[in-house]
Amino acid sequence: MVKPCVTFDDIRNLVQEIYGLTVTSAKQLDGYDDANFFIQVGQGSDNANIPAPAPDGYVLKISHGKFTSHSEQLKVQNELMHCLSGQLGPVQVPIPQATKESKTLGYVDLPMRDAGTTGGTPVTSKHIIRLYSFIPGSMMSSVKCEPSAETLMDIGVLAARLVQTFSGCDGDARFAGVLSTASSMLWSLEGICAGYLEPLLQAVDNPLKLEIFRDIIGKFRRQMSESSPFLERGIIHGDINEGNVLLNRAADGEDWMLNGLIDFGDLHQSCRIFELILAMMYMMLECFDKGTLDPIEAGGYVLAGYLSMHVISPAEIRMLKIGIEARCVQSLVIGLYTYKFEQPGNMYVLTTQTKGWAVLEKLYGMSERHLFGLWDKILLKALGREFFHTSSGTNLTISNLAN
Repeated sequence: MVKPCVTFDDIRNLVQEIYGLTVTSAKQLDGYDDANFFIQVGQGSDNANIPAPAPDGYVLKISHGKFTSHSEQLKVQNELMHCLSGQLGPVQVPIPQATKESKTLGYVDLPMRDAGTTGGTPVTSKHIIRLYSFIPGSMMSSVKCEPSAETLMDIGVLAARLVQTFSGCDGDARFAGVLSTASSMLWSLEGICAGYLEPLLQAVDNPLKLEIFRDIIGKFRRQMSESSPFLERGIIHGDINEGNVLLNRAADGEDWMLNGLIDFGDLHQSCRIFELILAMMYMMLECFDKGTLDPIEAGGYVLAGYLSMHVISPAEIRMLKIGIEARCVQSLVIGLYTYKFEQPGNMYVLTTQTKGWAVLEKLYGMSERHLFGLWDKILLKALGREFFHTSSGTNLTISNLAN
């Protein structure tokens, strides 16, 4: 089953049929599995649920065929996006749009290109279609001067707000047992403990990298075995990266501010600290790639933003360094394997290769003690000395809490 391949006529016809809207333009967007399109529509609507089509347009997502059996999980993703709306400060999330039948998912049979025919009938495959509000803004990846230290702190605040908002959804019966558990997902950090990464290591040709990857995988498993009983668990977004964060110009017309968070396809149940770890890792890579900040410092600013909103435990602190390293390995290996064996020619899946290895090499060669010392200096600068002292005089630095 392959990623859906559709023409403009396909898009126009299925949006009209399922959502009652007339597509006037469609532009394909990047994506790992889904076929994603930015569409604009005419003013008329044949859908009582969308009486006034949005002038900013919509994002159309057509699922990879392998996700057709996951309809309940996709419904829960949509419910959680509604729950997040208005809860993340200035950060917007896409709002799922209802079909003409008042459903949040549509189903469509699409022809499989170059698959031939069966008895003269084109071979088709079933896909799920979803429509979301479009959030105006620029992907962080396209803004050369970002992320700044201020934006990195805002990313940490966003991760903390996600953790806090999702914690209020944990007891909701609508979500219980539906979202994927971390150990069942290739892209979850806990998928490393489940052994999903080892078969993909065949894509790694460099012996030195392969040795380091195996070492990090082993260390991550051992740290998880030790820390897991003490880690809070719940729903996480699981993919705060430079392609999923949107920025807009601030009121002064010069600075940039966090405006949107997109792509909720990796929502799952896992350790809450992984929300922070993933955000830190991707921001460190982005800063290295653009040269806006030293990547180690960048991680410290994301951590500072998170700590300004949410408490972190000693067990969670001990997961930070190895967790970031493990995510680097995961991203490098899955991207390389996908390019070599599943989607040859799709350069998007290789996004982290150069910058990911450079940051991983720097982090891997640094002791935890030295790293935490550097981050403590960033925290002191960003949050102030009073943040780290309790009424009893205890010094709450990352270095002290980890011991």
